[in-house]
Amino acid sequence: MIRLILAGLAVLLAVLAFATGQSWLYATAGGTGGVALGLVVYQLWLRHGPKPSSQASRNEDRDALGLSSVRPMTERSDANTSNSASSNGTEAAPPSTQEQKDPRPATAESSSGQKAAQTRDASQGNAGKTAQGAKDSTGSAAQTAKEAVEADETPDPAGDPRVEAFVRALRHSLQAHTVALLVQEEMALEYRIAGLDSAATAVQRSGSFSAPVPLVTARMSHADVTVRSLGDEPRLREALNYYSDDAPSLQHVAVAPIQHAQQSATYFLLADGDADVPLPHQHTKRLLAQGASMLGHLLGYDPTALGPSIPSTDRDSRSGTATAETQESGSSESAAAEDEMVDMTTPSPEVERQGPRPRIEIVAEEMEEAYAAEAPLALALVHLNRADMIAEQGQDTVERAEQLLYETLQEAAPNQRVERFGELTYGVFHRAHVQDVEEWTLTVHRGMLRATGLLKGGVSIGVTVMGQRHETASDFRGEGMEALHEAYKSGAPVIID
Repeated sequence: MIRLILAGLAVLLAVLAFATGQSWLYATAGGTGGVALGLVVYQLWLRHGPKPSSQASRNEDRDALGLSSVRPMTERSDANTSNSASSNGTEAAPPSTQEQKDPRPATAESSSGQKAAQTRDASQGNAGKTAQGAKDSTGSAAQTAKEAVEADETPDPAGDPRVEAFVRALRHSLQAHTVALLVQEEMALEYRIAGLDSAATAVQRSGSFSAPVPLVTARMSHADVTVRSLGDEPRLREALNYYSDDAPSLQHVAVAPIQHAQQSATYFLLADGDADVPLPHQHTKRLLAQGASMLGHLLGYDPTALGPSIPSTDRDSRSGTATAETQESGSSESAAAEDEMVDMTTPSPEVERQGPRPRIEIVAEEMEEAYAAEAPLALALVHLNRADMIAEQGQDTVERAEQLLYETLQEAAPNQRVERFGELTYGVFHRAHVQDVEEWTLTVHRGMLRATGLLKGGVSIGVTVMGQRHETASDFRGEGMEALHEAYKSGAPVIID
């Protein structure tokens, strides 16, 4: 509109200038015409000119984030709508049935009226088909979304009065100090309280808490019940952070895994007690195992969906046999659970055929050779973050994941010694200076963050560099364990120099 006004004004000024002979009118007409022409050229450039440079900058930002393509949600929605409409169009009833049923006296209309009626019928039929197709596609999309939500939906036990009542009854039956239903999700060493009952008043009954050491490990997820002694594991007392104040005088902690439909999280029952609570007794273990099984069914776990169910009598007899053997083994159960993350008695793939060899001997051997050669030595312990979730999928899956992790570390450190230090945990002995070890650690940590499949979720890496403070192999290995625990808790590699 502005361009037309300016053009008209320029013409008018030119006519006046020609009629009056005033030179300044010619200049004004020329300036006005120039402005109008500039606006026309600018509008044409906006329509047909090159795209703004912001598109290139958006592509550069997208490449920097590692994204190959970004599509708006509307495109996918339109594609789904068109696919649904095309698939449902053959099933929908013809919308023009009503028009076909309505009698229309052809003799009462002229030829022009017949043409108008035919045109109106055709437009109404097309509109009816469009509306019916949109309705069918909308209904199909809503049904698909509803089915997806129902398939992914799992009941959240937090705040469930049935869970609270069950946990309370179980605590009184066990005569325990505290019984809690805990959930470990994606974050390692982070536990969510889904239900808790305790004789203590200063206790956290909801929310989440973190622990310096795992409350449940990959090996414990395969056992019905695992009883751990706080006397044998001093750091375990620090992990009971659901107590608001200092934990009371406790002696044992019992853990029972729970089968749950949500495979991405680990559900387990935890009970603690003092020396008067018979947690290590066979009857108490069986009661806790049966409670975990019942709670799993209460939370919606269906064993028939995963395969044939195990009769309860067979499970009880198997549980009784396992607990009887555990009772006869005495304190060996607590010793096995103490260093789960770094198992000193698990053989590496190379020496497994020759017989088991303690990890402490390998550490001592590497230290002696490094001292003899006056060479630097660093021990990097690498632990798969999703170890507990992988362990729930069976021993075959654990072995495949260990093989993948072992091959990855061998490829990353081809000239270094790689040994198995526990379930889904490996140690790499570096004969290199701390700067080179630090660079290797950061490279492996970043690379594993991009891993997929069984190695998805990354790793925790704790490194210790040998020095005069390490008088024995146990000192060297213990500091490596502390670095790994700190890395597991913080999510970043930890190097102790």
